[in-house]
Amino acid sequence: SWDPRLTTAAIMLFAFAGYLALRKFVMDPEKRATWSAVVALIIYVDIPLVWFSVKWWNSLHQLQSNTESTSSLVWVYLMINFIGFLLLGLFLLWHRYELSKINHKIEFIGA
Repeated sequence: SWDPRLTTAAIMLFAFAGYLALRKFVMDPEKRATWSAVVALIIYVDIPLVWFSVKWWNSLHQLQSNTESTSSLVWVYLMINFIGFLLLGLFLLWHRYELSKINHKIEFIGA
């Protein structure tokens, strides 16, 4: 099915996979940072396309939900999941920062 939401989400998935590959295969840190920033900005354009694809094109998906059309119990679980994923993301970010500090020491100091 070439549903607009599925198609735009698939484009975003493959684009971010390409972004991660770019981050891995470019060896010069300065070029890697510059190219990755440019590619990320280009990919960012697809995010509104995915969001608005439900409103712009008739497709398999229902209309977007809002607070009036959704049960309050759903919002409670949604907030619990949001907080859980936020904490998980912060935890992983902190570990990535610590790993980066260790890599920096090994690469530049030779510890």
